[in-house]
Amino acid sequence: MKKWLIAALLGLIPGANAGHAQTSVPYGNNPTAGHYYNVGDADLYYELYGQGKPVVLLHGGLFGYIDEYEFLIPKLAQTHQVIAIGTRGHGKSAIGNKPFSYRQLADDAYQVIRQLRTGSVA
Repeated sequence: MKKWLIAALLGLIPGANAGHAQTSVPYGNNPTAGHYYNVGDADLYYELYGQGKPVVLLHGGLFGYIDEYEFLIPKLAQTHQVIAIGTRGHGKSAIGNKPFSYRQLADDAYQVIRQLRTGSVA
């Protein structure tokens, strides 16, 4: 992973979250960028932004959602395709009926990514 991307994710790039001003884009509930993918027992919600080499944003396993990346998504979307996935049971993603585990969350993310891309993602 590129050092600037790691720095951005850690909030070390000046201006990456400049002023903490609320954006006008409804991240996590954006009808223009939002899509669903069925992983067998649940429809998972994800949003796509930008073009270029893909980078996947995953929020915390038990808490959080896509909207937490409201300051990072616009920066990354300038040079990358951003794939922001809402994990099962969070936001607009259904919880499904499979046992909740990190393995299941990883499989869900893999399925969403593979239906969008065949190559590697960051």
